[in-house]
Amino acid sequence: MEKRDFVIVVDSCSDLNKELRTKNGIEYVKMSFVKKFADHDEEVPASLDWDLFTNKELNDWQRNGMQLKTIQVTAEEFTNKFTEILNQNKDVLYIACSSALSGSYDYSLIVKDELLTKYPNAKIICVDSLCSCLGQGSMALDVAKMQKEGATIEQCRDYLEENKLCYNQLATVETLDYLKKAGRIKASTAFFGNIFGVKPIFISDAIGQNFAVKKVKGRKNSFIEMVNMMKELIVEPEKQTVYVCHSDCLEDAQYVKELIEKEIKPLNVSIEYLGPIIGVSTGPGTIGIYFKGQKVTVTGK
Repeated sequence: MEKRDFVIVVDSCSDLNKELRTKNGIEYVKMSFVKKFADHDEEVPASLDWDLFTNKELNDWQRNGMQLKTIQVTAEEFTNKFTEILNQNKDVLYIACSSALSGSYDYSLIVKDELLTKYPNAKIICVDSLCSCLGQGSMALDVAKMQKEGATIEQCRDYLEENKLCYNQLATVETLDYLKKAGRIKASTAFFGNIFGVKPIFISDAIGQNFAVKKVKGRKNSFIEMVNMMKELIVEPEKQTVYVCHSDCLEDAQYVKELIEKEIKPLNVSIEYLGPIIGVSTGPGTIGIYFKGQKVTVTGK
């Protein structure tokens, strides 16, 4: 049987900018979020190109008290994107946001089963990344490189399943209020945490949850601690690009980048925006670091 080409697909949680997607032939399916007004709701596509709104505008909406609610990838969005690819006589490798954070992965499996009845010779492979942001995005970039070197869709899938827990996340927030609004933490935890200046450090755990493994007093101290933790976890830093993601706090991201370059010296450190879906949940001032390291074994409660 003739070898078919395939297209790597991610979603709005991957935070891959247009340049990275275009350069590596990566497509994405859009999630969306709802802006809640007093008399109506407005649904907005979660574009990774920041063409409908800027990162600052998104964060200012939150700072000014607007309630925002995220929506996972719809079955219609999956159907349209997957069908577009299948009609080009190509297969689909979808790398999904962690199933512990979004229902998009489960939706993709339903759409996959429906489409394969119409395209029996096609392949649609869906992988639960157990991560988000540029942890998920980095997986897509790595298999895109494998694809260019001749790897099959099955070889890319097997790599992801074997190595996805090696994509590490370390993240912290400026305030706990947005995690409270998103239902991620209790109101009392946010209240007392903010009073005492407690900054949790989150990892993506072994089942894909965002789990606070440490709590540090003071924002600058949280950055220093994240870099110290990274120093212990990272593998072969000289061979990899590390991503520092931020929600409208560029100066803080630059400070973290400088710390990483001084203490760890990776091949490259790239500063990127935290995308609209993750940003809505964690709020302005969020900083995340993404890199390949030791396999994650911690499971939060």
